[in-house]
Amino acid sequence: MLIDEATSLVEKTARSLEIETVDTIIGVKYCYVSIKGSEGLEAGVAYLPLEDLDCTEPLPEPPSPDNILDYVSSTNTLWKTAAVAYINAVSQYLLWKLNHINEFKLVSVNLIDMLSELVKPEDTVVVVGNMRPIVKKLKGTCRELYVLERNPRMRIGENIYPDTVAPRLLEKADVVIVTGATLVNDTIDYVLALSKKARFKMVVGPTAGIYPKVFFDHGVDCIASLKIVEYEKVKKCIMLGGGRWNFGKWCKDYILLLE
Repeated sequence: MLIDEATSLVEKTARSLEIETVDTIIGVKYCYVSIKGSEGLEAGVAYLPLEDLDCTEPLPEPPSPDNILDYVSSTNTLWKTAAVAYINAVSQYLLWKLNHINEFKLVSVNLIDMLSELVKPEDTVVVVGNMRPIVKKLKGTCRELYVLERNPRMRIGENIYPDTVAPRLLEKADVVIVTGATLVNDTIDYVLALSKKARFKMVVGPTAGIYPKVFFDHGVDCIASLKIVEYEKVKKCIMLGGGRWNFGKWCKDYILLLE
């Protein structure tokens, strides 16, 4: 699985670089994990799907190389979310502190503006996850637009369907835009397998911060995520219940393409 490959990379990296976990914060919308190595501090976040939480055990310990394999393979949504946040934190350390970002094509175009260049009028577009700014931008710009949303409370608007209809819609998509939250609920591999006919596949959002080569190796064409800049402000925002549109002002957007 894609997330398992990312976990293996991160586990080995964290051990070899002697990376330590600094903070693990679990808010009502996101989980925040910060780590520290010889080059300084870095952080990652992951979307927390409240609708999937149950009364299972809390984290025994903060995520680390010693438990990350157990956390990421767990059916406990809380453990899995913390694992993805940790994977994102170490991945961001590789990208920005160790300059692995230079291995990829960094695009400075705003994501919403990029959609205008990417999507053609004759395209069928499927958005996995009701990411409203993206959906709003795409309306009226393509032949057909469908949105798949797992959470019933988020199925607000036209042409929004439960993700159970994914096999019907993804197989005819020209462009697929996938939320990084699929890393937490383990549907990313399923979505990509159903999207093989698509001309362009993109994974987006704060949760899509894992090392990009893992995505590219699985057929993804583009990654759009966030690099946290103001660590304490983002941490506090998540502690107080904030989400992406609250803490995003303390982050830097980035879009990566395979060279």
